[in-house]
This record gives sequence, structure tokens and C-alpha cells, in this order.
Amino acid sequence: VTDALCSMAQLLRQDEEYLASMAAEALKDAKTQRGYDRAKLAALDAPIRSRALRMAIEEEGVHSDIDRIHVEKLTELLSARTGASLDLPHIAAWVSYDDICFGQRAEKARWEVPFAPEGKTAFEGGFFFSDAAEGDIIKSNLVGYLDGDRLPGAVVRPRREGDVFHPYGAPGSKKLKAVLIDRKVPRDERDIPGIFAGNELLFMPGLGISDKVKVTADTRRII
Repeated sequence: VTDALCSMAQLLRQDEEYLASMAAEALKDAKTQRGYDRAKLAALDAPIRSRALRMAIEEEGVHSDIDRIHVEKLTELLSARTGASLDLPHIAAWVSYDDICFGQRAEKARWEVPFAPEGKTAFEGGFFFSDAAEGDIIKSNLVGYLDGDRLPGAVVRPRREGDVFHPYGAPGSKKLKAVLIDRKVPRDERDIPGIFAGNELLFMPGLGISDKVKVTADTRRII
């Protein structure tokens, strides 16, 4: 019996090494800029797919407490709608359009700082710089031109539940979350700071300005 068990263990080890090498190659092939191509992972045979998913988690530094049920839930997540997410031990997974992504789920930041219409508005991780607009227009989605008299009470903060946005030239306001989804902004890039007045977004890099602070013929000061 001992000899038979040892022989079986050796064969199983060889099989596992082979399957693991195939899974590693498949995971490498599915790697994208933000995560992994979920269609490629979903198309793998089950033994390769389950190992590839475990390897993806291990690459994020999680090496314990991931059980079979978690891998099964991850497999279901591969075919879920964008925005779907799954909390796992020590890590989170979510769907971002064609990708499945892994990372640590941070608590929603609740900070805010008053917006300075002229000068630097500094916050943890960066700053906004604003000044009176002069000269040629800078054509960049990182720069906004706002009516300086429509900014009282404005603050810089990350988005929150219930925020709305009236995109420049649009017929009306929509939930900011819906606008970000419509623009296909990846989930991990949706919480960059913006300029807000109450729950109304006035400007966010990449999204542009709100129609409510656009420059008009009556504008006296452009920021």
C-alpha cells in the first residue's frame, strides 16, 4: 500500500505541475492593463481556469483562506455584467467591461476641501490649480473653463452616492454614476476628485465641465 500511495503521489505531483504551468501561461495570455480578459479566462477548461483564478489572487499577495466556493463564485463573476463585484477573504474582485480585476477594497473617502478659484487647492494625492483664463484655449480634457461667478461654496472631493452631473451641452442632469458608466470609465478610476457644489459635479478631469458653469456671453470672469 505504501508503495502504491507513493507512486500515486508522484504521478499526481507531475500532473499538478503540468496543469499549473498551463494555468500560468493562460493567465499571462489573459493579462490586460487593469486586470485579466474575462472572456479568455471563461473559455478555459475548468481545471486550468480554477488554477488561473487562484494564481491571479496570489499575485495580489493573498495566499490563504481562498476555498473552492470562492473560486466557483469567481467563475460566475466572469460572465456577470460590468460593475458586478465579489468580496473575498483579504481581497475584492470586480468586473470592469471586458476585464475582471482584483485589488484591495478601500473605504469611500469622505474628505473635502474648499475650492480656491485662484491658486492651488491641495488635497491628499494631488491638487487643482486655477487662475483667470487668458490667452489661447488649452484643448485638454484635464482642463476646464468655468464661469468664475458660479462657484460660491464649491469644494474638491471624491464622488459620493447621490451625486449628479449635467454634462456640457446635454439636455439635463443625470446621476454621476450613470454618466461614468456611459462613458465607460473603469471602476477603479471613478473616484478621482472633482469640483462639487452640494451634490452637483462642476468639473472632473476626463469628464469636462457642467453645463451650469459654462462660459456664456454674460460671463465676466473665466476660471
